[in-house]
Formats: sequence, structure tokens, C-alpha cells
Amino acid sequence: MALFETVLAELLPGLEATARSQAEKNLAGTYTASSPDVNTTIAFTTEPSLPGLKVTSFVSNSSDVLNSTLLPATHEYSNPDVRLYPTELIRKTGNGTEIRKYNAVVNNPDVVFPNDQMEAMNCMTWALVGAGVYGAIALDEVWIETDASGKGVGVEMRAFGAKMKRASPKAGPHGRSCRRREPDVTL
Repeated sequence: MALFETVLAELLPGLEATARSQAEKNLAGTYTASSPDVNTTIAFTTEPSLPGLKVTSFVSNSSDVLNSTLLPATHEYSNPDVRLYPTELIRKTGNGTEIRKYNAVVNNPDVVFPNDQMEAMNCMTWALVGAGVYGAIALDEVWIETDASGKGVGVEMRAFGAKMKRASPKAGPHGRSCRRREPDVTL
């Protein structure tokens, strides 16, 4: 058992760093509704040493969803931390893209637990996945569409009736993107 734990302790941080780098490169960014009449956007990023895609903002029909009572538990926290975690539910489309379901999990980063065991025993966030529904669709259900190279091209929030496309990064001087390039991580 000690060998397994040692190998895992050495391997897992590298795997997590690679996954984080790939998520930042391929999925992070802002997605907006294609209709100019609808003010709906969602933005994702990653954070060092934290799992999942962090939802930095979500506005649906001009309403700030992250600071509302729409997602379970967000109204109870002064600083809700909403992260997306991938599932194995994947739809392949006829045009070469695939759409993967993610679950949005809400955490309260202000809570400090005395140790990891207490935190694990008190973690109710996964028990709340799918708890809030509208029209029989979970409010925390997020579908991200990726092209053949794995780059995010669209997001669908079915419970909110929102379909969004990835916004193009702004070009800086000389036509280069202003977006920070993440270094490739090798193990």
C-alpha cells in the first residue's frame, strides 16, 4: 500500500497540472449568446492547484446567476466557488464535434476545516448535484461542445434555455491574441 501511495503522490500532481493546462488552453474563455438581443454569457478559467473549470461569471438574460438563488447553495455563500467537472456523457454530432456534459458544483471557499478528513466528511456539494431543477432539467447541467481538435466552441445551459458560442480572443498589436499562453506540461 505504501508503494501505491508513493507512486500516486508523485504522479497525481503532474496529471492534474496537465489536465488543468489542457482545460485552460481548450475550454477557458468567454461564451456568449449569438443573438444581440439576449444578454447571456458564461466565462471559465482554471486555477493553480484547484480542480475543475472555474465559472468566473454567468449572466442569463441580464441576471447574475452566480449571485442569485438559482443555483443550489449559491445564495448561502458570500463568495460562491462554482466549478465544472466532466462526466462520461458525450454526444457525437454529425459535423465532427462532440458535446460533453459537465456538472456544476458549488463550494464555499470561506469555510475552513480543521483537517482533510473533516472536510471530506462534511462535503455535501456532490450530494446536491442535480438537486435544483427547472422543467425537469438540472440547473447545474452544462454541455460544452468541442471541435475535432478539442477546442471549446459552444456551451449549452438547457435549464436556462441558453446556447452560447465561444467569443474570439481579442487581437493585440500585430494581430496576436492577448490571451496568455499556457506552457505545455510534460511528465
